[in-house]
Amino acid sequence: MEQIKLTQDEIDKIKNLQDEYNNKIIEFGQLKLEKIPIKKKWDELNERESQLEKEMQILFQANEKLANELNLKYGDGEIDIKSGIFNKNSWNKSKKS
Repeated sequence: MEQIKLTQDEIDKIKNLQDEYNNKIIEFGQLKLEKIPIKKKWDELNERESQLEKEMQILFQANEKLANELNLKYGDGEIDIKSGIFNKNSWNKSKKS
């Protein structure tokens, strides 16, 4: 096997590349470690979002059920929540009369 001596410049370039490579590996590892608590928080937020979506769906269904019940009882119209007054739509009065 023939041996060839590298120049000092070539050796320095190789060492510099190895040092940069090792530094990037360390930096990459640090970045991954920094992401762990962020990912955990992200997962918690996604879980909470999913729970809120389910709760909102339940509220939508309850609202729709109540609206249907009131519609069956009073007909079409609008409710003034402050006064508790139901204002029946006039076109429904003529239909039912």
